[in-house]
Amino acid sequence: MKNNLLKIMRELWISIAIIHQTDGKGDKKMKKIVATLFLMTSFLSLADIILDSSNTKPAINEPFNIQVKFINEDKKDYKIEGIENLQILSKGTQSKYSYINGEKTNEKIDSYTVMANEIKTFPLSVSITGKNEKSNTLNIEVQKESVQNISDDMSVETSIKNGDSFYFGEKIIYEENFLTTVNINSVGYSRVPQFNDFSEKDISPVITKGGYEQSYFRAPSGKQGLKLGIYRGILQPNSSGEKTIKSGQMAVTQSTGRRDFFFEETTPPKYFGGNNIKINILPLPTDKPMGFQNIVGTPKIDYSWNSDNISFGQSIVLNVKIFGDANLDSLEKVITTQFNDFNIFESLKSTDEKVENGKYFAEKTFEVALIPKKSGKLTTPEIKIPYFNTKEKKYDFLIITPKKIVVNGNGSISTTQPTPTTPTISNTTNNTVSNTTQPLEEIKIDSIAVEEKSQSKNNNLLIIGLITLVIVEGIVIVYLLTKKDKKSSLDDINALKSAKDDKEFYEAYCHFMKRKYNFSPKVHLEDRLVKLGFSNDFIELNRELESAYYNNTPIDRKDIIIRIKKELRNEK
Repeated sequence: MKNNLLKIMRELWISIAIIHQTDGKGDKKMKKIVATLFLMTSFLSLADIILDSSNTKPAINEPFNIQVKFINEDKKDYKIEGIENLQILSKGTQSKYSYINGEKTNEKIDSYTVMANEIKTFPLSVSITGKNEKSNTLNIEVQKESVQNISDDMSVETSIKNGDSFYFGEKIIYEENFLTTVNINSVGYSRVPQFNDFSEKDISPVITKGGYEQSYFRAPSGKQGLKLGIYRGILQPNSSGEKTIKSGQMAVTQSTGRRDFFFEETTPPKYFGGNNIKINILPLPTDKPMGFQNIVGTPKIDYSWNSDNISFGQSIVLNVKIFGDANLDSLEKVITTQFNDFNIFESLKSTDEKVENGKYFAEKTFEVALIPKKSGKLTTPEIKIPYFNTKEKKYDFLIITPKKIVVNGNGSISTTQPTPTTPTISNTTNNTVSNTTQPLEEIKIDSIAVEEKSQSKNNNLLIIGLITLVIVEGIVIVYLLTKKDKKSSLDDINALKSAKDDKEFYEAYCHFMKRKYNFSPKVHLEDRLVKLGFSNDFIELNRELESAYYNNTPIDRKDIIIRIKKELRNEK
């Protein structure tokens, strides 16, 4: 448009020049026309800053693109006013040159993939930092969430659906899988799942196994597909009522089939997921039985006795295993009441928690020693362990039936301590005490006091010595661990310095991040860096390094090393 106007203005200039040559009159009038045209030409020849969008009426959680274009001028520092209303998913930069009717146009473009997280209307515009220059204004109107329909080739599957119900205290397994019947280049989270008012234990395959879990499936179309386990977690609601789980948003790229000398080109990322899943957490009934230890689910019990015939003074041992799809976190004891005929000593032997075939599984084993208080034929009382059955929707009991045992020998254990008696001294007729007895008693008492005092002092010295030893050992261990970590970090820095090319440098960087922070730049997205507490400068460093590596542009290795060293110093 602007180029066309400039062409028209040039033609007007030529026409005016011809008229001026054929008619020398009206110089003053001509000067006014020339000045006006000069100002108009100068205005039209100014460079443009244009803000463009692929969609001005996007749905909530629907990714779309915006572009900031600098036409016929160098790119300047700028601010996108209104961008705080959008989540930036990715950013790219490109330059374009074109010739139209002999006129050269130079464009420098910043492209953003963004997404709105709430329904609202707001303006977007670009302003140049420190200057009174602005772009055009776009009015963004965010619509209601659209129904997700990815494609027949790719889909996202969640283990929990809208409207599902669970009980308070129940352990909930939540999984997100990506299903595809076509080849993909990469898949990962641009935003991880969000669980408000839930306790979460992340046991995703990428954490427990170092990579996505893979299996095959048959699509309705008959095609065989690949299923990738992206997320798996154990959730426990913190309260009852309606809850919202925001599913993770996945970024997927495919291969274009084209490749340069080193790398295969990929398509721009497509974003799937990010939906709200509303579930209902039901409260437990109020008629809780005595001894309820917040066991919720469908547990089972196995138990065994080591004997049914013992001697008096020995113990009979009960081994108990409680297991199944149940929350056993608060289970501390098998027996919560006192037995009349037995003293009870109980210990927790082992505990386990995992997911098997998409279902929650927990297990606890206990060892209970029962020592009879008397001999003869005895029977242990029935042991009842209350729990809330989520299938039957009522309280129930795990039961250990009574056990008949024979206690051989004679004796009994009193449950009360005998009251000590105070010895008395009877007066003799002469009312005299031997002179040799009294001093001996005094010497004996004094020697006991000195002995007890000496023993106490020795114990104190022993305790002080042990505490000192523990402190010294702790300092040595911390020193050795710190020294080892410093040496490893120094080795990583040396590997970065000695890299022969950008590819080797990037591989050394990936090794450093994986070893020190359990972060793989090739697998994880930068939201994980935020969770790990990295500075904005280091997150930008990671972004620049990945962009340079995958776009095959030179990496400023010295600058990267300096910034990594700075981050390591800030950790101290």
